[in-house]
Parts: sequence; structure tokens; C-alpha cells
Amino acid sequence: MVDLTALVAPMQYLPDELLATIFQVASRERSTGPDWRYQSSKQLPVPMVISSVSRRWRHVALTTPGLWAHIRVPIWRPRNWPRFALERSGTHPIDVILDYRNHQCPTADSIQTTLSLVLPHVQRWNGFTLIADHGMILKAIGQQLADLHCPTLRDLRFSLTGRGTQTDQHVTIPRIFSGGAPHLTHVRVDSVALAWSSPSLTGLTTLDLRWLWSDTKLSYDQFQILVLNSPGLTTLILRGCYVQLSPTNQYPIIQTPALRHLEISGDSVCGMLWLLDTPALQSLVLANVDEGEFRELGQSLQTTTRRSRYPSLRSLTLLNVSTSQPTEGFLEVLSTITDLTIINSASDGFVHVLRAHSCPNGTYKPPAFPQLRCFTLLHDVDMETLFDVVENRARHGCPLRRLVVYAGSLNEQYKALFQQYLTVDGVYYRTEDQ
Repeated sequence: MVDLTALVAPMQYLPDELLATIFQVASRERSTGPDWRYQSSKQLPVPMVISSVSRRWRHVALTTPGLWAHIRVPIWRPRNWPRFALERSGTHPIDVILDYRNHQCPTADSIQTTLSLVLPHVQRWNGFTLIADHGMILKAIGQQLADLHCPTLRDLRFSLTGRGTQTDQHVTIPRIFSGGAPHLTHVRVDSVALAWSSPSLTGLTTLDLRWLWSDTKLSYDQFQILVLNSPGLTTLILRGCYVQLSPTNQYPIIQTPALRHLEISGDSVCGMLWLLDTPALQSLVLANVDEGEFRELGQSLQTTTRRSRYPSLRSLTLLNVSTSQPTEGFLEVLSTITDLTIINSASDGFVHVLRAHSCPNGTYKPPAFPQLRCFTLLHDVDMETLFDVVENRARHGCPLRRLVVYAGSLNEQYKALFQQYLTVDGVYYRTEDQ
């Protein structure tokens, strides 16, 4: 109680407008939200917790419609929360999250009761998210959305978790918002296929396709049309299975002139990188790539004549990548990066090429990625080797400015050595479960 008083007291001096902003940010933060997946949960929604702190906080909360606009409807309790939040949010645009993550599949009547609460407010939906453990839930709710007109909808997500039976790992929703969703810009699906040619899926800025198994995979033609119908697409995320490509076919290049962020994982990394023309790409994430696929990628870049294919690239992230020794072509094509992040990947090869090397003729081969300034490494690494990289790059005119390392140990000796070349904001230690 003393700690809570010490935390709240300074906030009493903040103006109501600033308090309202802080409250709204807190209510949307995932880490502060209650976990209602279990019937025994007694946690309260963030707005109700805020309202119970003091008379002033309650007044600010009750007069801030945006605080109540993030409406998560769980399969279990609290039963009266959605109705109360819908009332308090007034005419403010709302984000509706239907959370059906539970091994028990709800009845059709239960689903209809939930929809009867939120469907009358479809005219002010800003975001709609449906997450479920059972495909029949997505089908049932998808049918209710088929002919709706949603004039303010911007964000849409359908996710099947994969926690169901082996035969319940993917689902198709044949029609959504045929009445129109003219402002829809962000779409994410997990193991859910949509009517990809739907007029609602045009003009997107973010497209996130994850784990489209079996017959839910897009064909090349479907994917091409989907992307070309959104010339302003800036973010494309492709995880696991997504597009069916034949290794024996030659596919036309797909132009993505506005794409800034691209994330690719799975066994089609090399094919998808060659399929997409991304002249404005700034951030590239490669995830879950085995050594064979990475080697194929390196070889393809080694032989390419399109060395300026990523002229705007600044950030490269390798997540769960079994790296082999990077080829010269790989390093040259990606030479413009200023930020490199390696997470849970075999990093020895990359750490090796980040330093300059002496040649037999007495000259030096410069470090890879000469513009690199920020290096994040979430992987076990020898501190002596890492310090050698930092010192070597500084000596050859390619200094690092920021280094983030999650390691098992970093003693004071190495911390002092690193501080000769870098500003050390803090030292982080990786625990067993990270």
C-alpha cells in the first residue's frame, strides 16, 4: 500500500488532460491487461482499476470516452464489462477484440449473445480482432460479418491458434464486409483464408499472412493481385506457409514501390525475396531459416547483377537463422545497413565478417557493413571476440555507436573496455527462459 501511494502521489499534480492520455495508453498496453482465458479469473479491466484509485481519477476516467474504447470480450468473465464499456465509450471509435482462446468451444447461442452486443456498433468500429482455438467460431462469426458495411474499420485480424485438433488447423471465411470497408488498411490472418479478391482487401498499407496451411495457401496469382491492389503497401509480413510457389516455375516479378518493412520466414525465403521488387525497402527481417535455405540465399545474391536492389535498406534482423559464412554478394547487396540484429541465430560467421582482415599483400579487407552503427546480439558470444570487433571497427573508421548484448555474463573488466568505444546504457543478462 505504501508503494502504491508513493506511485500515485506525484501523478496528482498532472493536469487532467495528461492523466487521460496516460490512462488511454495504459489501457491499450498488452502487458497491463487482464488474462481472461480462464473462468476463475477475477482480474478487472484497466479502466475499472483506474476508476477505483481516487475520486479524481474516477472523474477523469468517466469523462474520457477513449479510455473505454478498447473493448476486449472474453469467452468468460467479466460478463458485464463489454456492455458497460460500449456505453461509456459514447460515440468514440472502438476496437473490438473477441477472445475465444479456450479448449471449450462455446455454444452458438453464446456466440450470438456476444455479437448482439457489438454488431449494433459496427458503424464506429476502428479495429476488429477475432482470436479462437476452434475454427467453427471463426466460421460462425465470419458469416455474421459477410454483408456488413463498416465505414470506419482500419484494422482487421482473424487468428486460429492451432490449439485445436489436427483437423482444426485452418479455416476459410468466404466473404467479409461485402457492404464495404473503405478505410481498411491493416489486415492480419493466422491460419485463416479470406476471399482474397474482395474489394475490402484493396488499398492496404499492412498485410500480415501467417501459417496458411494446405488449401488455404495463396496461389501466385492470388498473391500478385492482392499486392498489386495495394500500391501503397508499406509493411508485408509472411510467416511460415503463405504462398504456394513451385521451384520449377518462373514467376513474374511483383512491384512493391512503397514497401518499407518486409519480414519473411519459412522455406520460401529465397523465392519470395526474388519475387518482390522493393526499391524503397528500409527494414528486412529473415526468420526461421535453415542453413540450406540461407546458403541458397547467399549463393543467389553472389551471382546476381542487381547489386543495387536494396538501395534504401537500413535495418537487417536475423531471427532463428542457421547462418553459414555470408557470401561476398550477400554482404554487398546488404551493405547499406546501419542496424543489425541477430536473435537466437548462429552468429559466429557474422561476428567474424564485422571486423577488418589483413590480406597477403599487406593491405586490409574492410569490415562488412561499413555504415553499421547499431549492433544487437541476443545470442551467446565470446566477449573477447566481440570486443575485438568493436575495437577493430573503430580503428578502421567504421565505429559502432550502440551495442546491445544479452549474454550469460559480462564482467566489469569488459564493461570498462567497451566504454572506451561505446556509451554503455546498461548491461542485460539473459535468463533461462529467454
